[in-house]
Amino acid sequence: MNKILIVLVVFFTFLDCKSQEVINGKLEVNPKLYETFYSNGKLKSSIYMLEGIANGSAKMYFRNGQLQIEEYLKNGKIEGSVKIYYKNGQLKAEACYIEGVLNGTTKLYYKQGQLKSEVNFINGLENGTTKMYFKNGQLKSEGNFIDGVANGTTIYYDEKGKLLSKFFFVNGIAN
Repeated sequence: MNKILIVLVVFFTFLDCKSQEVINGKLEVNPKLYETFYSNGKLKSSIYMLEGIANGSAKMYFRNGQLQIEEYLKNGKIEGSVKIYYKNGQLKAEACYIEGVLNGTTKLYYKQGQLKSEVNFINGLENGTTKMYFKNGQLKSEGNFIDGVANGTTIYYDEKGKLLSKFFFVNGIAN
């Protein structure tokens, strides 16, 4: 009997939690879900709103029903991971935001799924190593940035990995 009671409590707690979101550190019950639809009846977008401001998960879909963008918003600003997809369902881009500003590694992908580029951001500016790749996976270029400006060595390769050129930048100017 106790096992049945525990299962029921867990089940109803799970059901209840599905309609709640944590917003600004407070548990908000029943934020309103707003949805838009294409003329074919398929879902176009869904977003949670609280007092007229986007707060919660947001998703956009292609006309064919495939997921296009998924993100989380807090007080109308993007917070956390953002993923963007191609119509074929393959991941196109992934990035991380803190209070609506790019922070962390942003990755772009080719339609077939190969990594296209990796760029590091701090407070919305490129910082650290940036890498670009050919479709075959070979490194195309590699360079360093400080506060959005090229600084240090930038190297370019051909599709077979052969060194093409090397530049040294100081405050965005090649020496």
